[in-house]
Amino acid sequence: MEYGFKFIFLFKYWTQRILLFLCIIEFAFYPNLITICAIFYSIYGWFLVSTVTLKPTLFSKHPIPTCIVMGYGLFSFFLPILATLLEFKPVYFNMDIPLEVFTNGVLSVTMVVLILKLYVYVNSQINKPFFLRKTLFRYDFYKKPNDFQIWIIGGIGLVAFIITLISGTHIREDVSNSEKFLEGLTIFCYAPYFLFMKNMYSCRDDSTKKTTNTVIYVIYTVTIVFLALISNHRSTFLKIILGLSFVYFLGLLLGRFSYKIFTPKTLIRYFILLFLLTGPLLDLGIAMLTVRSKKKNVEPTELVGLTIDAYLDNESLNRTKELVEGKVVYNKLWSEYYLNNIFLARLCNLKAADINLFHAQRVKNNSRMRDYYIDKTLALLPSPALNFFNVDIDKGTIQKASYGDYIYYLSTGDSLGLESKRQSHLYGAGFATFGFGYLIILIPVLFCLFGVMELFVFEINHKKYFTIPLLILMPMMFTFFNYEGLYTFTNFILRGSIEKILLYILLFKFTMLLYNIAKSTKFINS
Repeated sequence: MEYGFKFIFLFKYWTQRILLFLCIIEFAFYPNLITICAIFYSIYGWFLVSTVTLKPTLFSKHPIPTCIVMGYGLFSFFLPILATLLEFKPVYFNMDIPLEVFTNGVLSVTMVVLILKLYVYVNSQINKPFFLRKTLFRYDFYKKPNDFQIWIIGGIGLVAFIITLISGTHIREDVSNSEKFLEGLTIFCYAPYFLFMKNMYSCRDDSTKKTTNTVIYVIYTVTIVFLALISNHRSTFLKIILGLSFVYFLGLLLGRFSYKIFTPKTLIRYFILLFLLTGPLLDLGIAMLTVRSKKKNVEPTELVGLTIDAYLDNESLNRTKELVEGKVVYNKLWSEYYLNNIFLARLCNLKAADINLFHAQRVKNNSRMRDYYIDKTLALLPSPALNFFNVDIDKGTIQKASYGDYIYYLSTGDSLGLESKRQSHLYGAGFATFGFGYLIILIPVLFCLFGVMELFVFEINHKKYFTIPLLILMPMMFTFFNYEGLYTFTNFILRGSIEKILLYILLFKFTMLLYNIAKSTKFINS
């Protein structure tokens, strides 16, 4: 834990001082009352989160709940002011009701930190393990997979990805149970990348051991990027970068990797990554955004060609950039434009909080939002369970609209936008449904979420290790608060976590069977 202690100290020390420096610059360039409120929001939020979460003992005992709260602090209070200043904008850029956003932010971060402290206290008073963990242990959920299994798991995920593209599952809402099963397997295509970080899921410290030829990884990555182009999912290749980055960051916090990260060799890697995210990958993402409206009307292979054409067409890219940068606005009642960099905009977007709160305040009848929240939550349950309890809801219709779509519909009466997949946010979604009562609802919901997340973590010799599904989901763990708020949490508690656990146990058992067969037939060395 020595490395982790030093890195946590350095990370806390420098982020707090960098934030203070950024706040001085912010006020120097934009001296007004809103800026003062924004500075208070940023300093209060990040200093509270960093002071409470950045403790070696807390990370060693409850790493995932701590990461969830720390991610909330990073991407809601620290990164927005940095990202906007890099683009020469104030942190409240393009916001209609910034003071309401800052108020909700201060209230919610206070509640979230208190819930984390309450969770840690309660869990320190009870005996472990409880029956769920024992059951998962019995079914090999915490057993270390070998390299052969990891690659087969990744291959199954890749094949599932290809099948969902061929069947059109990625663009249809009315999918069968078998198609949903295959869609659930697709996330496991990222598994092979964690062979570089074995000491995160295994007590054997062999993460630096070369397991596979680099050429294999290049071919594998190119295949995934190609599938991303076919499906028009910008997040697909971004998950590779974010997944490895967040797992590495967690490893630094836990002391699994050296805290001396600024070496000549690593600096070269950082510059290459920065170049990709601000150059080729950014343009590729914009090209994918350019042709997104056509993905339901053309064949996948044709979509790749259209994407490449858009990527090579500077005029086409510039037109889309103007849309992304807010120079062209199609719907003046709903604009999520905040940052020019579409990747940073996925990590921190206070405008999403602003626009959701703006429309949430226009919703006159909170009971309709509560009914929608209940129906959307019930729709997570399998159809046989709903039929057994005689619950009559149209799952297909409910799942077509995002939470943001429904807030917009109740605010404006525009039913044509119910399939637009508008980005929602905890503040607006919570306020539209429960008023400020959403802060109280957070207590049981986050308490359950933290408990469920800790099922994906196991301990060996007083050190925490992480299951493969959790490593794959690490980008989501750090950005949990960037999605649809309370619904995102209940979604993962009631469905997402159960799916990931059952699918991984099934994959582990199947790949272990293949491994034993391959070993007995001397297809591989034991």
